[in-house]
Amino acid sequence: MKPKQRRTISIFCRYSILWLLVAGTVACHGGHGHDHGAATPAAAPGEVELDEAEAASLGVATAPVEIGRVEQTILAAGELKPAPGAETRVAAPGRGVFLPASPPVRAGQAVSRGDSLGQVAVWTSDPQGEQVVGEWDAAWTLWQGEKRRLDRTRKLVEKGLEPLERLEEHETQAELARARLNAVGARLERSRRARTGQPDRAVLRELVAPADGIVTEVVHGDGQAVDEGDTLFRVRDDSRLELRVRVFAEDLGLVGDRPSGWFRVPGEKEPRPLVGPGGELPIVLPGVDPETRTGTVLLRVDNPDRALRGGLWVRVGLRAGEGDQGPVVPRAALVRDGFHTVAFVRVKPGVFSRRRLRLGPEDERNVLVLEGLAAGEQVVVTEPRVLLYQGASAVLPQSAHTH
Repeated sequence: MKPKQRRTISIFCRYSILWLLVAGTVACHGGHGHDHGAATPAAAPGEVELDEAEAASLGVATAPVEIGRVEQTILAAGELKPAPGAETRVAAPGRGVFLPASPPVRAGQAVSRGDSLGQVAVWTSDPQGEQVVGEWDAAWTLWQGEKRRLDRTRKLVEKGLEPLERLEEHETQAELARARLNAVGARLERSRRARTGQPDRAVLRELVAPADGIVTEVVHGDGQAVDEGDTLFRVRDDSRLELRVRVFAEDLGLVGDRPSGWFRVPGEKEPRPLVGPGGELPIVLPGVDPETRTGTVLLRVDNPDRALRGGLWVRVGLRAGEGDQGPVVPRAALVRDGFHTVAFVRVKPGVFSRRRLRLGPEDERNVLVLEGLAAGEQVVVTEPRVLLYQGASAVLPQSAHTH
């Protein structure tokens, strides 16, 4: 076969294989008798369609974009810490054995003032051990004598030689002698336990929570020996907290000596004002950390309901003067979509357009929009994430099926 003929056959084979692949693809998508419908998009690319009734049921609401001014704000991270003296130590009242409460108190558990934390069975000394033994012997002898006298009186009463009142009198005296013997016997048992180095469970010292708060440490376990003054528990009172905010040195001059602003607690919709219990503003502590080049803004926070806890990190905004003016939207209108921040605009009834935004400064409630929105547009301000999910489901493949 000539080279030219071989080349012609090779080209023909390639195009034949390509035609078969294309034909197979077309057959897969429509040649098996499946009716996929006319997949005509209900909304343009980047738009989400949601009828008015469904939007209302999902809580989707809009508000017009307004022209406003957002104060210049320095954002920083702050940590809530227990106030000085907020942690109290519960110590052993004497040498003995620690007995936990039932159920045992655990670290991290909330307690109220006066709650039982456990007990300590205190070891007792035995300075008068021999004297107690002598008292017990005397009490035993007395009780035996009263028993014998009671028996004689009972027989005489039966014969009519003694009145019934005499029998009642001797019964009472015998009961008193038995009670005295029991009391001395309990003292004798404690004396014996003391001589053998065992704690006296009859001498129990109660351990109670000194204040409402959180148990941060449980030092000893059930049955462990403790000495007087040993730390058994630590209880932290979170009703008084300090908010410490680290601010870069170059920003300290912008916020001033008594800065104002807000802080946002994770999980709370509304920010909290950056003011103390008496309305006082935070203070800037003197000095700058030479390693981090940051200063500290300090605020005392009252926490009577203990909704906050020590060790919690919060987002803090410190006002630093007047900001720029332009279109502003509530923070609730923004939603993260991958690496971008977007908002949804109602372009016509039931149709919402997804807008990628470039943002400017923000304060405790509003954000300045540099690009992406114009004044007067109706932006979704509640439940924008619902539309994000709707948009994601709209672009999923609709022709996936099993052969």
